[in-house]
Amino acid sequence: SVDKSETTNIETTLIAEPPSTLIDTTSVDKSERANIETTLIAEPPSTLIATTSVDKSERANIEITLIAEPSSTRIDTTSVDKSETTNIETTLIAEHRYNFS
Repeated sequence: SVDKSETTNIETTLIAEPPSTLIDTTSVDKSERANIETTLIAEPPSTLIATTSVDKSERANIEITLIAEPSSTRIDTTSVDKSETTNIETTLIAEHRYNFS
């Protein structure tokens, strides 16, 4: 969580073996520039939850990637309030073989 920052850069990567629950919650409030990149990767059966919130940012760039096979649950909740320029890119990949060895 970040509050009242001129420039905010947050990069989060979570990788887990099954069965897993990966939860990422990122919140930015009153940042002139917010850059958020979140990547969650897990083999099934897993649950991936990414919750991203940006409030009162002049520019917000958000990139969310959730990688899990079809038997896993993928939830992405992104909210932006009072941003002059917002770019959101969400990628849900359902077929992925990740080598944990």
